[in-house]
Amino acid sequence: MFSGLHEALNLSLLRLIDTGNSIINSFFPDNGNFDDADAAYWEYKMGIETNTSLTIDQRRANLLRKLSYRRNLKARQSRLYIQGQLQAAGFNVGVYANVFYDISGNKFCKTPADILGIMPSATEHGGSTEHGGSTEHGGGNFDVIANSNIAESFNIGGSANQWATFFIGGPTNIATTANIPKSREKEFRELVLKLKPAHMVAYIFVNYL
Repeated sequence: MFSGLHEALNLSLLRLIDTGNSIINSFFPDNGNFDDADAAYWEYKMGIETNTSLTIDQRRANLLRKLSYRRNLKARQSRLYIQGQLQAAGFNVGVYANVFYDISGNKFCKTPADILGIMPSATEHGGSTEHGGSTEHGGGNFDVIANSNIAESFNIGGSANQWATFFIGGPTNIATTANIPKSREKEFRELVLKLKPAHMVAYIFVNYL
């Protein structure tokens, strides 16, 4: 008499378990059942650039990093926090404050030319570059990240505004160049935009390979 009822209850319980497992596996990027489709959905929800050239493990790591630090707190805008998050995302870079001191202990800022000891001879954006007369990347034609996740033109506005800049370069030396895969350029720029204080501009010493 009750066999049909028991069978229906067992079937409902099995369906509940399967549905629960499916939700958990798709919701938390911490298991082997979290696939590319799940990653793409959560990258969209979390505002992370979708890069299908990354492995699913790398994409899961990026999502877990973002889930761990969702709010934009001032303490998370320090150079070490930004550097840690960039490195956690797989970018082998260093972040350096534009703060230096002379022999008298007076604080001052540097331009990219001061750091590298050179001035770039040309700016290249893939073909011809046109920015209405001249191209400025914050003092010389050095690449910056200010407001866009693609290569941009931005005028710092003179030496008096260098306090609002910082540097991203090699992991151990401010004057060295970091190497980043070309396929991750947009992802790198977008992550810097999300991490940095809105009023700050990053000078980037980066080769996209």
